[in-house]
Amino acid sequence: MFDILPQPIKNFIDTIFAAPLQWLQLMQQMINNASVTAGKGVDLSNYFSFFGYMPTAWQVCVSSAITSAVLLTVLMLVKAGWNMYLNVKASGKWW
Repeated sequence: MFDILPQPIKNFIDTIFAAPLQWLQLMQQMINNASVTAGKGVDLSNYFSFFGYMPTAWQVCVSSAITSAVLLTVLMLVKAGWNMYLNVKASGKWW
């Protein structure tokens, strides 16, 4: 398809799209490297080990607070996604 273009125009087009293509290749490389790290998992005991010095009742309380905070965050993200879906759907009806 692009055989009919002269070589200087092909070179010009390549120089225009070289930067975005390099950026996309870099992002792909970073995502591939991140998946290797994420596959190993994170040991949370390194970050929350100081709660081990508390009495058992307080450990349960802190654990419940962290669990509820994570649950509420997930629910807020689901609600925001649903609202975005409804807004996109409503704007589609307007067109």
